[in-house]
Amino acid sequence: QPRYGVYLVEVKVGQEKYYGVADVGVKPTFGPHAPAVEVFLFDWGADLYRRVIEVSFLRFLRPERRFATAEELRAQIAVDVAQAKAILAEEEVHGG
Repeated sequence: QPRYGVYLVEVKVGQEKYYGVADVGVKPTFGPHAPAVEVFLFDWGADLYRRVIEVSFLRFLRPERRFATAEELRAQIAVDVAQAKAILAEEEVHGG
């Protein structure tokens, strides 16, 4: 079972692979809620509700934490996305 936090993920949708970030946890900024996994895919604009996808956790980025405001959370998400894309770019350069 993954620990609560943010991950770099690879997602298979049908036969296609995409990358993104996933949050595993209880949404402490807005909650608490029941544990859930939310995935944001890079370069994807369609709706995936009711679709079967396969999520592979590639790298742990940071633990889940509570933010004082939604704006602080959005700013951190931008940092998380930039970090995940940098990791992918670095692995691509080094053949990972």
